[in-house]
Amino acid sequence: MTDPNLTTGSIWRLHHGNQEITRLAVTGTDMPWTHAEVETLPGFEEFRPVFTEQARAIDEEG
Repeated sequence: MTDPNLTTGSIWRLHHGNQEITRLAVTGTDMPWTHAEVETLPGFEEFRPVFTEQARAIDEEG
């Protein structure tokens, strides 16, 4: 059975408190990875360094 959260077109929402700060539209999977288009919303900028560091760490592993 396929996880509906990993289905292309599903939307993941990231919240900080009660505020939605990012939407991720799933574009595909390549287990264990999930690929998505990211839409940043107001409130995201304070968290951008966390995502930038995570992307850098992943690039260094590969």
